[in-house]
Amino acid sequence: MTIQIKVNEGRVEAFEGNEEVGRLEFTLENSVMKIEHTMSYQEGKGIGRKLVMEAAEYAKDNGLKIKPVCSFAHAVLRRNEAYQNLLTEDADEGVSCRL
Repeated sequence: MTIQIKVNEGRVEAFEGNEEVGRLEFTLENSVMKIEHTMSYQEGKGIGRKLVMEAAEYAKDNGLKIKPVCSFAHAVLRRNEAYQNLLTEDADEGVSCRL
């Protein structure tokens, strides 16, 4: 599996060969990465988690905070101690995406 971050498009994409198997969508504003949606097209392979972790690593490497609106991304990040310091103070408010 390969993962590509397309910052200008606000996407993190996962591919197996030429087939897109997952996507995370985000916006960047005022040094905050707002994760809006995480989609995996193949269940049980950990694709969604890998997308969230890749986005978190990008945020960490670029001095960004993360506001996860996507409930899946919120759960993944809250369960991982290494990323707690990246979450915005209001990270638990407004979690609403239920895709």
